[in-house]
Amino acid sequence: RKAKPAKIELTRERLRQVLSYDPQTGDFTWLVKISRNITVGAKAGRITDHGYVSIGIDGSKYYGHRLAWFYTHGRWPTPGADHKDLNRANNKLDNLREATARQNMANRGAQTNNKLGIKGIRVRRSGFEACIALDGTQIYLGTFKAIDDAIAAHAVASRQAFGEYARVSL
Repeated sequence: RKAKPAKIELTRERLRQVLSYDPQTGDFTWLVKISRNITVGAKAGRITDHGYVSIGIDGSKYYGHRLAWFYTHGRWPTPGADHKDLNRANNKLDNLREATARQNMANRGAQTNNKLGIKGIRVRRSGFEACIALDGTQIYLGTFKAIDDAIAAHAVASRQAFGEYARVSL
């Protein structure tokens, strides 16, 4: 068996040599043919099963949102990057921001098992229960007769805890 060649670290210069990035559309376009599957001028990347754009360069795969940040700012997003609108394929520059894992988790929609489809709100016999997750702990915000009151309580707590990263249903 042949040993795998060492991975080459992607530089900003190499990235700009092989790809063009349009911050208004979030699209990458091939500038050079670096493999037989590439057409110069074609849109680069594919959508993964999880909805992210993935682009292969010199034997390594990169997420489009991380490449967009690196292409524009000359450094990788630290600690990570967040899609403001939750669309993982939307790599427009104004849709991306640096975020910690906690901030990224705050900017999520309702879980798929949430029957109401409203983040932080559950139906109870006595009304609508509002909760917020903070550092792995569920914090009970109250049970409300009106759903709008539960949503408002969740929104206030989310904004207080997560600021601009809060995903609220208002």
